[in-house]
Amino acid sequence: ALAQAEDGANFRVIRDLTFSSPSGAGAFVYGGSVNGRLYWRIAGTQTTYADWREAQLTQTASGAP
Repeated sequence: ALAQAEDGANFRVIRDLTFSSPSGAGAFVYGGSVNGRLYWRIAGTQTTYADWREAQLTQTASGAP
């Protein structure tokens, strides 16, 4: 699943990985325990996964597209 990157100092994922939770994925990337709901952010923003997910649930509950 991992291969050494061209720079020799890092690794890269060479196949798709599935995690059972955002925290599990965060722990893999970070190398230790993290709260995945707060660790992950929407690229280019400060929006956490928790905030994004809550907005999705609110839209679904209100019937908004």
